[in-house]
Amino acid sequence: MTCVLEIDLSAIRANYQYLARDTGRRIAGVVKADAYGLGAVKVVSELVKVGCNEFFVANAEEGKALRSEFDEIILYVLEGALESTYEKLLEHDLRPVLNTLLQCDLWSKQSAPCAIHLDSGMERLGLNENELNEMLNDPKELNIQLLMSHLARADEPDHQFNQLQKKRFDLIRQRLGDLYPEVETSLTNSAGVAHQDYVDDLGRPGIALYGGNPFSDRSNPMLPVVRLMAQVLQVREVDTGLPVGYGGTFVTDRGSVLAIIGAGYADGISRSLSNKGRTFVSGSYCPIVGRISMDTLHVDVTGVDIVEGDWVELIGPNMSLDEVALQSGTISYEVLTSLGRRCSRVYLGSAVQGSR
Repeated sequence: MTCVLEIDLSAIRANYQYLARDTGRRIAGVVKADAYGLGAVKVVSELVKVGCNEFFVANAEEGKALRSEFDEIILYVLEGALESTYEKLLEHDLRPVLNTLLQCDLWSKQSAPCAIHLDSGMERLGLNENELNEMLNDPKELNIQLLMSHLARADEPDHQFNQLQKKRFDLIRQRLGDLYPEVETSLTNSAGVAHQDYVDDLGRPGIALYGGNPFSDRSNPMLPVVRLMAQVLQVREVDTGLPVGYGGTFVTDRGSVLAIIGAGYADGISRSLSNKGRTFVSGSYCPIVGRISMDTLHVDVTGVDIVEGDWVELIGPNMSLDEVALQSGTISYEVLTSLGRRCSRVYLGSAVQGSR
């Protein structure tokens, strides 16, 4: 493998413990999309060791895969209950997050636990106000364990839309209180968990567990989790005035030394980093030049001590996940979930069962 993704499991545990300790509330782990590409089984195994017992996945298939490894944890499925997944949810003890009246009707056929998703203003999944009124007029026989919604702008803690969503959610919770008085609530995602103004029973951090900054306007309180390294396949000296890579979008303006790195867009390195991203090489920041290819990219290493077979940092302590996302014109979530399976996963810092 010429591309290696190191995943610090001790940092994931520490990030979870920081969020739980700092907020004083119960914290679930969001492990959808294979724990943002880092390996859901590995991540859940580590979080269980530090007291996490509730997890969220995107769909029933993800839940089934985790249930085959973990008998005791609670698994919520965000896509809800569909006709096509109804039996799978029941068979594998998965709790659907019901998003529509049709899903509520379907799940009311039996008494297995579930959650209700309320739309507080994001206009994505969840019951809207009209559907809520219909539900109140014709209550369903549901074993609801959790009422939840989702903050659309939690990464901007002072934005007024957060308060608007919180007020809407609180009003909906009060209206449902007579029907389901013992139900717990969950409103907060990564940034919401870290914000003291939002009080709910269960926080649902995702990107913060994996080292991403939950805020857009302040420094990152989370420990870095990933380090992406790629190997130098070739070092070549290039004269001035020569085009580099597909389309010749970069032309050398001096005699240069270029390193050809064994990672490309098939490994999740965004083509948007062509001619504007950078890497960390032998103690120096070096620019990516030319277009990123499927399997390789060029780095200008002029004046840097580097040889064939050396390793280059693409994400890590010197090239933070959020910095790479900013350079790519995207978000840290997309950077992580795009990292390809050709990048060999190496896990560091696993804990002994029961250690805290």
